[in-house]
Amino acid sequence: MSQILSLESFEVALGNDDVASADYNQGYQDGLAAGAAAAQAEAAVLDEAFVQALSDIDFTYAEARRQILQSLGPLFATLVDHVLPHCIETGFASQIADVLQKAAAADTSAPITLHVHPDTCDAVAARLADMKVQLKLKTDPSLSPHATWVQHGNGETLLDADKLLAEISDLLGIVLNEDDRIKSHG
Repeated sequence: MSQILSLESFEVALGNDDVASADYNQGYQDGLAAGAAAAQAEAAVLDEAFVQALSDIDFTYAEARRQILQSLGPLFATLVDHVLPHCIETGFASQIADVLQKAAAADTSAPITLHVHPDTCDAVAARLADMKVQLKLKTDPSLSPHATWVQHGNGETLLDADKLLAEISDLLGIVLNEDDRIKSHG
């Protein structure tokens, strides 16, 4: 009882190798379309996640910036209200002396006229008494207490520390209130 082993041939006929069947072509097209659709769906999900991540980063940046500015607010207020006015009060006469020395170095032949506010005239005169410069000191009530107007042969110089302090205060106020403007105007 012997049984003969028989094998079935799965080879395509020799003449039909180049031509694919209609079922094969249809399956290939269906698989290609399904793969392209899956790739597009995955790309859309990734694009949405990327946009959300960028939005989260932007929100985090804006939130961190707002918190930093809010925490710096008291520091800026102290600088503008206390530190800078004290610096101006103690160093104003020295600033005037520097301006006068520059003016004298530019033109030593002409006298220098210094206009100051009446409240600061005595303090400025005492500070400048030891300078060896031809100097005329005049009071000018139109100037602020920490302003001086220096006239010399080649020109004029206005030193206004009060205006400078006001401009610094305005700039810091703009920085601190920028978020309020964005909220109210979109």
